Amino acid sequence: TSEAKLWQREVTTLRRQVQNLHHNNRQLLGEELSGTTVRDLQFLVNQVEMSLHSIRKRKEQVMAAEIHELNQKGLLVQKENIELDKKLSIAHEQN
Repeated sequence: TSEAKLWQREVTTLRRQVQNLHHNNRQLLGEELSGTTVRDLQFLVNQVEMSLHSIRKRKEQVMAAEIHELNQKGLLVQKENIELDKKLSIAHEQN
């Protein structure tokens, strides 16, 4: 039927797309580069550089959030320390 042929074409198209994605992924990993033109190699370099930029930006965001969280925890520990010092002073005064 025509519907079955439509699905067969869809499957063929999707398989081709998956193969292309796998090939592109391998190239981004530095594999399967023989026969690649200078233009295509430059395109890969640009893609890797953009990806690296995004990764570094995300890393900076995560590290900044972690630093902020640690600073908040540090402030909390300082407050708790002050409260414990006060309690200790009161306990010494009572004895």
